[in-house]
Amino acid sequence: MEQQLLRDKVLSMKQIEEKIRETLESLSKSDDSSISNQSDWLSFTISLIPIPVVQQIGQLANKLINDKKINNLFEQIRSEIEATNSKIAEQEVGINRLQEIIDTIGSVDELQKFISTKVELLVELLKSDYPSEFVMETSDWSVQVLVKQLIDVDWAAVIAEHYSQNILKDTQIKAKRTHLKATDHSTNIIDGTEFSDESGTVKMDGIRQKGYVSVTGNSLNFHGGGELIFSSKPNTLNGTCPNCKTDIVVSEAELAGKTHIQCPGCKEVYRFQ
Repeated sequence: MEQQLLRDKVLSMKQIEEKIRETLESLSKSDDSSISNQSDWLSFTISLIPIPVVQQIGQLANKLINDKKINNLFEQIRSEIEATNSKIAEQEVGINRLQEIIDTIGSVDELQKFISTKVELLVELLKSDYPSEFVMETSDWSVQVLVKQLIDVDWAAVIAEHYSQNILKDTQIKAKRTHLKATDHSTNIIDGTEFSDESGTVKMDGIRQKGYVSVTGNSLNFHGGGELIFSSKPNTLNGTCPNCKTDIVVSEAELAGKTHIQCPGCKEVYRFQ
């Protein structure tokens, strides 16, 4: 897909599974039998569509059932999966059938390609109903780096939790508002990065952000202890490869939890302490 029209989000497999289970639990309680009786199929399909917020799951389920064009794509996905594994249709509605659906797709490459194509068409039909959103979410002693990227969405969020870091380097984020959040000993490191909208541009260089700060093209808003620490470029380790003499520059964040570094020139690996 050329552009994630609804949402770009970094998700771990655990988060994906949690999203499907939460959706199934919600839809299985629906008073609308057309939704509850196929809540597992709906949950699976919705998990593939990057919708911005959980509250819109019910709206999307209704569209998958009642909108003629969208329902046609939903039925194509369902029929293709059932044709691949006939046992799915024999199972009762619920988590076991949902797991069988997921397992079937995971084992057939052509099926994955077919579903990917149909999901792109679904997103195209739905794009006018949902705002676009980019979320970079990092947690549990992890680090994510975004370098020289252009993000053009309605809303953006960069979130670091529990001893984690996000690094934004030479990146442009075009959005109505960007939420920066770093909690529980975490930090967002922002360097050479612009936040813009129709009203203007805010650029941040060498900044460490903690707490909660929201940014627009002409304003900064601090919430609940949010702070920006200026003139604090990310600490780096500099050295020269003894093999090919290439300069090696590695950020403090990139070294977290690692015992080896690789030369970008000759690819030789070195241990450090």
